Amino acid sequence: MGRRAARQIHPGYRLHHAVRKRRLESDTGTRNDGIAWDSLDSPGPPWTTVDHLEYLDYLDNLDYTQCVNKFDVFDPDAAGSSCPVLRESLAKLEVAVNFDFVRRVGQKYFVSNKQRGSFSTAVDFCSQRGLELALPQNEEENSVLTQVFGDVHKTAWINVNNNKAEGNFEADLKNRPLTFTKWGEGQPDRSIQDTGCTMLSENSVWRVTRECSLDAFIICQI
Repeated sequence: MGRRAARQIHPGYRLHHAVRKRRLESDTGTRNDGIAWDSLDSPGPPWTTVDHLEYLDYLDNLDYTQCVNKFDVFDPDAAGSSCPVLRESLAKLEVAVNFDFVRRVGQKYFVSNKQRGSFSTAVDFCSQRGLELALPQNEEENSVLTQVFGDVHKTAWINVNNNKAEGNFEADLKNRPLTFTKWGEGQPDRSIQDTGCTMLSENSVWRVTRECSLDAFIICQI
């Protein structure tokens, strides 16, 4: 049998693989991705909707000059914090790849498993994972969120305070003032006197509804 030609491994993937492999060597065996990361011939992590080549380009374009050792960006046990910004960026990406739907706009990731639920379910889902319910800060982010919509269901909950008395629908759930809005005609509905939940709907417009128990897509942000 002829010798198999050497496979060309992308340098960014080799770098990431080397550090992940080092972590796995001391692993207790509880990871479910150990086989994939333990072989350079593997396709890598479960890349759902994150494009693999985009990720590799991302690794190649990192400014490693910020780091004493370029491996520090991938190693949470590295001494000091020589490249905190890069480490934070990669940490976000490693969270994002666990979701079925991932979209990146600038330094922000929007993630979803394309599940639908009530407003409170959406808030709880994100907070239990250390994330926040999605809140677009500009037109591009607002448009990207609509990409989670299917052919039938076209609404998603967004992070606007649902207690009118606390923010009059002009603040998020932490009472931070909204810096971007895209209210539909007649919105926010001023007739709502107490609780109203905000959803992104078709055509990328926002609207407040009293029916916070409605099922809408759950999207978190990293």
